[in-house]
Amino acid sequence: MAVTLEDVKRELNITWSDVHTDESVQAIWKRAENIIQRAAGRSVDFAEDAFARQLLFDCCRYIFSDAFAQFKTDYAEELLSLHLEAKEDGGNAETTS
Repeated sequence: MAVTLEDVKRELNITWSDVHTDESVQAIWKRAENIIQRAAGRSVDFAEDAFARQLLFDCCRYIFSDAFAQFKTDYAEELLSLHLEAKEDGGNAETTS
């Protein structure tokens, strides 16, 4: 299942919809995707990888709450696990820049 704007808004407990809010949530979502992919060291398919998708939602929640620095501390083990999983995949994982 692909991640949608409505999924991210639901995770952030945002029940209203307006252009400014939707643009802000999309920016948070894209930033979180880049953070998770960079930590993984590869392109991540959030539709297929439930673990990475949950990390994406958690990262969005921390960014939305202005607590991103704490995310890196609180989720260090999970981020490392995602990175190591990519290394185990060897040449099958795409790298990101």
